Amino acid sequence: MATEKSLVTIILNTDEPWSGGTVTIIDEGIEKRGVELPEPSSYNSTLSTMVDTGTSVSGKTLGSVVRDSVAQISLSWSYIEAPVWSMINQLFKGNDFSRRVQFYDQMTGEFVIREMSVSDRSGGMWRRDPITGDVMGWTGCSLKFTEV
Repeated sequence: MATEKSLVTIILNTDEPWSGGTVTIIDEGIEKRGVELPEPSSYNSTLSTMVDTGTSVSGKTLGSVVRDSVAQISLSWSYIEAPVWSMINQLFKGNDFSRRVQFYDQMTGEFVIREMSVSDRSGGMWRRDPITGDVMGWTGCSLKFTEV
């Protein structure tokens, strides 16, 4: 599947200042700005069904679906340059842990937009410039989004 569209695009808030590159995205019929994440080395998608369960007095399991097909996506990069990883992390500073995210959905086989929260972001320092001490890049970077 050849495509020029990023697997994951973070949609910016209308009034949010952003100095990096953006793309135009249509969210609920409205043109908005989005930040495309770099092509990940690994992209995993999970669908969960939330069920409220209990047991009857006769020992039978009772349950009802609370929410079906809750999406979760995990991205990782084998290597990513330090400024790019910094830019990704800056998208989630302060109270911006929840974002509108466009991603490739395994159930629909299409790109969808959902409100998602980001969880832990991790990366291993690759190397520092021996003269300036600047970090040059990161290895094993990963993050996970869960639909809210």
